[in-house]
Amino acid sequence: IALERMFNQNITMASSESTSSVDEAITAKMAALGIYGQTPQPEETPEFLSKSHAALLTELDKLPSEKKAGWTKAVEKCPNLVGEDHRLMFLRCEVFNEELAALRICKYWNRRIELFGENRAYKPIHLGGDGALSSNSDSTSSEHDDTTKKQNDEDEAMVKYTMKGIKLGFFRPTLTHDTGGRAIVFVDPSRLAGYNKNSVDERMGVARALWYIMHNAIEGNDVVQKLGMVAIAHPQNAKISVVDRKLMKLNIESISGCI
Repeated sequence: IALERMFNQNITMASSESTSSVDEAITAKMAALGIYGQTPQPEETPEFLSKSHAALLTELDKLPSEKKAGWTKAVEKCPNLVGEDHRLMFLRCEVFNEELAALRICKYWNRRIELFGENRAYKPIHLGGDGALSSNSDSTSSEHDDTTKKQNDEDEAMVKYTMKGIKLGFFRPTLTHDTGGRAIVFVDPSRLAGYNKNSVDERMGVARALWYIMHNAIEGNDVVQKLGMVAIAHPQNAKISVVDRKLMKLNIESISGCI
C-alpha cells in the first residue's frame, strides 16, 4: 500500500510539474504576442536591416510592371521620399516578410497617386511648404498657359476639399497611445453631419484627410510602425442619415493593404 501511494504521488507531482511547464510556455508565448496577438518584431541589427532592404528591392524587381507602376514613378520623381526610412515602414508592417512588403508598397503608391493626383502624390503628405496639401495661391500662370492653369485649379480644389475633410474631425489623432504602445485615433461619425455625401469631391477629401492623419501618426514613429494604431469609435451622437456607405467603402479600400 505504501509503495502504491508513493507511486501515485510521484505521478501526480510529475503531472503537476508538466502542466505548470506547459502553462508557463503558453504564458510566455502570449506575452510575446502582446494584447492583440501580433507577431513579435525581430531585432533590427544593421546587418539584418541591410539584408532585408536588399531582399525587398529584389522582390520589387520581380513584380510585373503594371503592378508596380506607381512605385516606379515614385522612384523616378521623388527618390528622396522612397529611401530606406520609407521602405522600412512597409517591412515593419509585414514583420519583415519582404515579398508581402513589396506588394504593400506598390499598392500604396498606386493608391497614393489615385488619391492625390500626379502633380501632388510625389510631395510629402503634409500642410504648407512643399507639401502635397500646400496652396498654389502664390503661383501665377500666363493667360496662354491653359494646361498649367487647369492643373493649378485642380490642385487648389484637391487641397480645399482635403482641408474640409480634416476640419470635419471625423477621424482625429489623440496624441496618446494604449498600454501596448499603439497610437490611438478617435472616430466620431456624428461629425459627418457637415459633409455632403452626394459630393464625390468631398468624399475624396475625407479619404485624403484619413491618409494625412495616419501619415502624421506613422511617419518618424518607430513604435507605431511596429505595433500599429487603435481606432476608438464613438457613434452615440451620429444619425443614420449621415452614414455614407460609399465613403466607408472608399476609406477601407484606400488603406487596406496600403498603410
